[in-house]
Amino acid sequence: MKKRWIFVAVFLPLLGLALFLRTFTSSVVAKPQMVEVGGMLTEDTVWTAVNSPYVLTSSIQIPAGITLTVEPGVTVFGQGINGIIVQGKIVAVGTDTSPVTFTSLADSAPGEWAGFFFWDGSGHFENAVIKYGGYPINGYPLSGTNVNVAGLAGSEGVTIRNSIIQGSNGFGMFVPISYLDSLHLENVTFTQNITDRVRMTAAFGSTITTNVTLSANPGLEGYEFEYGGLIVADGILTLEPGTALLSPPESGIILEGGHLTAVGTPEKPITFTSNTDSATDRWGGLFFWDGSAELVNTRIRFAGEDVGQQAVSALHVYEVPAGKDVVVENSIIYGSGGYAIAVEVDNLHQLHMQNNQFINNAMNRILLLPDIDGGDGSLVGSVSLPGQEGLESYELLAPGLIVPGGVTLTMGADATLMSASGVGVQINGGHLDVMGTETAPVQFTSVADSGPGEWLGLRFVDGTAVFNHAELRFADDNLVVSNTAVSLQNTHIHDANNNGLQIQGGAVTADCTTFNNNGNAGVSVTNDATPNLMITNSNIYGNTNFGLFSVYVDQVDARNNWWGDPTGPAGIGPGGGDAIQGNVLFSPWQTEATCLTSYLLYLPNVVTP
Repeated sequence: MKKRWIFVAVFLPLLGLALFLRTFTSSVVAKPQMVEVGGMLTEDTVWTAVNSPYVLTSSIQIPAGITLTVEPGVTVFGQGINGIIVQGKIVAVGTDTSPVTFTSLADSAPGEWAGFFFWDGSGHFENAVIKYGGYPINGYPLSGTNVNVAGLAGSEGVTIRNSIIQGSNGFGMFVPISYLDSLHLENVTFTQNITDRVRMTAAFGSTITTNVTLSANPGLEGYEFEYGGLIVADGILTLEPGTALLSPPESGIILEGGHLTAVGTPEKPITFTSNTDSATDRWGGLFFWDGSAELVNTRIRFAGEDVGQQAVSALHVYEVPAGKDVVVENSIIYGSGGYAIAVEVDNLHQLHMQNNQFINNAMNRILLLPDIDGGDGSLVGSVSLPGQEGLESYELLAPGLIVPGGVTLTMGADATLMSASGVGVQINGGHLDVMGTETAPVQFTSVADSGPGEWLGLRFVDGTAVFNHAELRFADDNLVVSNTAVSLQNTHIHDANNNGLQIQGGAVTADCTTFNNNGNAGVSVTNDATPNLMITNSNIYGNTNFGLFSVYVDQVDARNNWWGDPTGPAGIGPGGGDAIQGNVLFSPWQTEATCLTSYLLYLPNVVTP
């Protein structure tokens, strides 16, 4: 069942629109050679440089079907509530040396004239200056802007290039979210506005249903949406390098069928943050409900507000369409009020991460959630969980994680998987590939990470596994193998409540591996279901009852290992090391610890002989 988002939209000041669309008159003391204009145009009109400047004695209304052309070098003065209302078309194309200027008669401060108001009309501005607009209509604050787009239905849209928006009484521009596809800004400088931003209003809803591109522009702090959120229901929302999206509290960006492309550069990253860009006013974050995204060189800041979702995090990966992905690369997640990322297990194969940083989040972790529609925690496709800079762990909740047949779970270098109490990982026909390094081992532990018995451990019912430079700790039994081929190299298995490694069947080879401080046995072979164990060049010491315990009738090969004492193992052995019981071949043995990897020195409860 798809989660629904409830939105509260703040509507444009339409009560003031009727007053604004009226033709206002006011007495003007015209300067010499000024051309006074006002009222409704009745035919296509050209304002020429030779007759410039023009002064509005009342609002100019350009009705549908009529075009006003403003030549290079023309200056247009507005005053008070008088502005330019576009229901038809305005073309104001200047040159580098002869721009078109729209300003107030005083030309001195924000809010001295009403500015532009587009109501299903279109505009084309190049080399133009629009400044000192935003006279408040009926005192309503959202009317305080240089360019107010109320609607662009059926029009060619508004294009502004190589221009300046300056000194607005509020935001530089207003535009409804539903008409973002008709707004085109290119090299538009925002300067000295009360707020150097474009306000995306929810006048006609907060949903994007077409392809939309938002561009960075000089001085533009970002595109700010209103309370309730920004929904991408269809099409592609593309953010160009250097763009910023700004959210109010209790809001977020919802991918509900659409796709988000946010590919920045190291020099021009794309930013998602709160409208105050601080932890004072956090926002909900990015939500994926049947949506997808490509997030490269992005900065996701100060998200993780509790808005009643499954988890509190900056990225919420709940539902991703088949064949689509959420890609997060070369990005920074900073200052989340909860987790950095929350992802449902059945969508985990669609989350692809590389070279990201996790900084100052309340939980520098990725939360692995159960499927909201139910399920047993089975992976749907092969998954790679890489280590990332600043990422403490992947945190696993009930019912745990199952790797079924045909699926591979890969744990990358420096990755840590933490499981909740009573929760573990089961390889049920699939493959586990643990790819640590000597300086960046892969770790499996409990969420508490404090002592034995805090999680269920790794259970192999069938399938295969390869461990290289890994550490397993604090489970009931850290590793239980049945009918599975497992290879252990450079691995440390310690502090289990019962056994470090329990073999019920299958084949296990262990080389350069340490088993210590486990509550019963370091290694336990518990039945005669044809288990096969070969352990060599390893360390088995400090375990409570046995170093190696076997009830299997065939002989277990455990030669050339260190048992914690130069005299060899105790039990059936002659020495003072960990005890051996059963049909075990143990001689010769190592007389000192062998094959110690450097990271073992930093692990809890490790005794270096």
